[in-house]
Amino acid sequence: MGNQSTRMGILEPSRDDIAAMCEIFKNGQIHHQQLYPQIFCAPDNQEKIRAYIGSFFKPRSLFRNRVQHRFALAWFENGELKGYLLYQIHKTSDVFFGEDRWSAYVDDIAVGEGSRKKGIASKLLNSLVEKVEDLGGGMISGQVWNGNTSSEALFEKAGFEAVAKQFYRVS
Repeated sequence: MGNQSTRMGILEPSRDDIAAMCEIFKNGQIHHQQLYPQIFCAPDNQEKIRAYIGSFFKPRSLFRNRVQHRFALAWFENGELKGYLLYQIHKTSDVFFGEDRWSAYVDDIAVGEGSRKKGIASKLLNSLVEKVEDLGGGMISGQVWNGNTSSEALFEKAGFEAVAKQFYRVS
């Protein structure tokens, strides 16, 4: 991939970046697990975390028929991964959201502890918005857990609005 230290800004991460992404993921998962221990597990299964992050690196074609495709974006500074955004995108074909319209879903957006509050998450989210606009437009959604005011502000700043609530029951 060339000189890794020259990577700057928003790029697609490589498989070599999965370990760094897993570390950032684990820190976020600890926070979620503390807020909602009945829903979120402790981030202690490195193999499953790696498999989850790795699933966004499978070979794929954006234009295959009606299949959800997983992708990743990452923010790099001097070759070091500081944050990432994992998303799915597909063409809709349903009665709810319309025919042949792009639909993207933000699976996870996370920034390393030492790099927060520097606009990295905003840059990543805005990059996804630009990608969908470049495809002709569509809908982008994401889920924010109650009490995560930073993520709420992130989505609102990018022009998103809260239009639904999701309910959970753990038995």
